[in-house]
Amino acid sequence: MYIRFAKPEDITAITQIEWDSFGRGVATKRETYEEKFVRQAEHFLIAEESNQIIGFIEGLASNQRTIEDEMFRNAETHNPDGEWEMIISLAVSEDAQGKGVGKQLLKKLIEQARQRKQKGVVLTCKESLIPYYQAFGFVDEGVSDSVLGGVKWYDMRLEF
Repeated sequence: MYIRFAKPEDITAITQIEWDSFGRGVATKRETYEEKFVRQAEHFLIAEESNQIIGFIEGLASNQRTIEDEMFRNAETHNPDGEWEMIISLAVSEDAQGKGVGKQLLKKLIEQARQRKQKGVVLTCKESLIPYYQAFGFVDEGVSDSVLGGVKWYDMRLEF
């Protein structure tokens, strides 16, 4: 497996993996990814195997302490000088799940946030994934204000 920065030609694969993973109401639309990619390309990482995209992670920088729903749909929420790295999406193709792809993408994004001297990394997740993120050092900060897709989300933070 190889992890690299995403390129514009990857947007179709990114969008498909996102939709397969999250579905309607939560998944980001292609047009939104196109706008976001222009502003925050250095915050998109791709996992590739045999020249096939098998997963991705999307971050953005912000001075906000928690993720707001607007960050999922609005490219203008990215602040290149933001103190916190927000994980907006982490998704792995169905065929590659359970092989450590998400783990490697997450580790790489955390490493990049450290290199940028950000304060840490923030994400929201479903309750069932809290233990997964706690294994990376994230702390559960309780129920999020996010109402994306009508799902109950939890705020998680990894402070450096």
